[in-house]
Amino acid sequence: MAQAPASKVVPAVAAAAALALGLDAWLRRKFGGPAPRTTTRPWQVATTALWYSWPRVAADPIALNPIRRGTAPAGPGRARARARLARHYLI
Repeated sequence: MAQAPASKVVPAVAAAAALALGLDAWLRRKFGGPAPRTTTRPWQVATTALWYSWPRVAADPIALNPIRRGTAPAGPGRARARARLARHYLI
């Protein structure tokens, strides 16, 4: 397959971009109205404040792989858990 020369590709891309921008501007003028009230700066500030004011409903962060990290709760069930892991992972 032959490659198209840059002298044809570059003007074609520039013309397509100009056409797209012109059509976009025309459509916004013809059919567009004022910006919605949810895109104004005061609305965005109020929304952000509302998000940060809500209480956290999730639990505390957990440690991944607590057995290897040594943060697993100590107790009689820990030995059984280690044995089960040893059988599962063959360690």
